[in-house]
Amino acid sequence: MISRLDVEKPKTKKMNQVNLDALIPRGDMFLNADEPSSSVSQLPAQEFKITELEESSFFYPSLRKPDFQRETSDWTPEKVCDFIESFINVDLIPAIIMWNQGKYNFVIDGAHRISALVAWVRDDYGYGNLSREFFGDEIDEIKKIAKKTQQKVNDTIGTYQSYKQVMSKPESDPKLFAKALKFSTNPIKLQWVSGDYLVAQNSFFKINESATPINKTEKKLLYSRKKPEAIAARAIIHGGGGHKYWQHFTDKNKADVEELAKTINLMLFNPPLKQPIDTNDVAYGGKGYSAQSLELIYNLICLCNDIPLEDKSKKTSKSDINFSEDDVSGDMTKKYLQSTKSILGRIIGKGSPSMGLHPLIYFYSESGRHQFTSLMAWILLIKDMEIHKSFQKFTKIRRNFEDFILQYKIFIHQIVIHNGSGVKSYEKLYVFFKDIIDNLQKGISPNDIIKHLKSVQFYYLKPNEKEIDPQQQKDFSTQTKSTIYINSQFPNPQICPLCNGYFYGKGANADHKTAKVNGGVGNAENGQMTHGYCNSLKGGK
Repeated sequence: MISRLDVEKPKTKKMNQVNLDALIPRGDMFLNADEPSSSVSQLPAQEFKITELEESSFFYPSLRKPDFQRETSDWTPEKVCDFIESFINVDLIPAIIMWNQGKYNFVIDGAHRISALVAWVRDDYGYGNLSREFFGDEIDEIKKIAKKTQQKVNDTIGTYQSYKQVMSKPESDPKLFAKALKFSTNPIKLQWVSGDYLVAQNSFFKINESATPINKTEKKLLYSRKKPEAIAARAIIHGGGGHKYWQHFTDKNKADVEELAKTINLMLFNPPLKQPIDTNDVAYGGKGYSAQSLELIYNLICLCNDIPLEDKSKKTSKSDINFSEDDVSGDMTKKYLQSTKSILGRIIGKGSPSMGLHPLIYFYSESGRHQFTSLMAWILLIKDMEIHKSFQKFTKIRRNFEDFILQYKIFIHQIVIHNGSGVKSYEKLYVFFKDIIDNLQKGISPNDIIKHLKSVQFYYLKPNEKEIDPQQQKDFSTQTKSTIYINSQFPNPQICPLCNGYFYGKGANADHKTAKVNGGVGNAENGQMTHGYCNSLKGGK
């Protein structure tokens, strides 16, 4: 039995994290490089008070995060609440490290601390006025966590406005007034980096590498923030909203980038994934706001546009990342998004290019865990089929392939366990899927295919293992509930009458049984649901 957790399981980070990224705008320090940086002795303030984070103050509007700063979304609701409470109780708070350039004060270290206080002052924990304007369309996961954080802070501490109001009427609540008086005069210390923007940038990376290490994907995006693959990935993750790294593109390209990013985000993450799974209508890309979503999107952009993905086990430095050229006009970012949309369109949707792959068969484990490594492997397979014009050949054995995958879903789990998730195993899964397809096209039986797989690089496959150990408790776990639902769907599935493969609602296309050219009419009796691609082949057949 497999005792380890599935390595595809999303990590804790960002699964329950508050997104405060909207509360301090980003700025490009390089754009102001010709403006003198103040020396420490010239700086007017070595501290600030909580009231200076109000919208009407002079200090708050001057705040900026460097555009290479990672997203301010690493704190849980509990940590946000605890930090605000520490401030109210006048506990020791580490100094915020800043860098001044002209009219802006850039936060080099301490963005989470300032943002948590701004969230309290503005009553915006990811779904207030600032955040909704910043992110654009609603992101369910961000909204849910924002409301949870707001409720926790209000119940534990109280609103900022309640403290502010009591200052004008001390007699209304003497205890609250005493607390408000204490923290309102408690300043937060500032330390300033002197030097040019390169000094400030190097300070940021040095501080963040020694404190909270930046993961590999985040580091790629920070170093390559002006490259098309990074801009495209950031555009998709927030559906064309968030900080507009593409704001310097031509007006036409800005509009196109935002529209393409929104479309791809919906293709991958709509509807929002909920656990346990109790519907066929699940997101192809898993959770849209999780530890793996940014990595998945960045990797998909790279795979769709032939950008090499190096081994994640290697240490990443600026010198060993494969970068494209900076995108000044937006032409390359738009091209990358278009090619990504085109390739995903072969997998997702009901249009004529789409094979409408059933996500529960291809991209979810038996227990309902999203397998983003499988999605990466299928990007390679789609590109391979495009090169060899072999989509039609696949449709001829598609049902046999899907039955094989359904029966032996454990193999995908074992391959990822053996090799590691993402970049470490997507090529192995590509070879695995391709071997099965090639052998089915040769008429080889499933048992012989397993023998073949085990005789080559997949010697460790064990058909009789289970993904999760049998449950001993009386109640069903979330995974078990998902397993029950998924297993219930395929004894009597919806079948495409043209290829006999599985389909579900979002992958189904309305088709004439008797073609219009042969006199077929558009009534229900002459209609059937097929895959979009299969429908497009009818004329050829």
